[in-house]
Amino acid sequence: MIELFLHLTKLYNAPVLITEVDTLVRRPKLNSKKHNISKAVIVGGTAVVSQTIEKYLKRLSISVDRIAGYTMYDTAMLITDRFLQRIVLLDSLL
Repeated sequence: MIELFLHLTKLYNAPVLITEVDTLVRRPKLNSKKHNISKAVIVGGTAVVSQTIEKYLKRLSISVDRIAGYTMYDTAMLITDRFLQRIVLLDSLL
């Protein structure tokens, strides 16, 4: 699964923030305007990354997209699909 996260960071040119279910680990001081953060992708359902995290990001005016399947394997497949769709889109633009 970690390999998929690495692909996502490359795909979106963005860092990964590690969370516990309800809190960001070593909660970074996210200044969405200073760091030009406009979108976050949460990987996992609400049992893994709660809506508390999602609400926190939205309060910072960051739009949130969640990739979540019924199981971690379903989530991995959704990440792969998203990655492949992006590759096809980029390839069609060349």
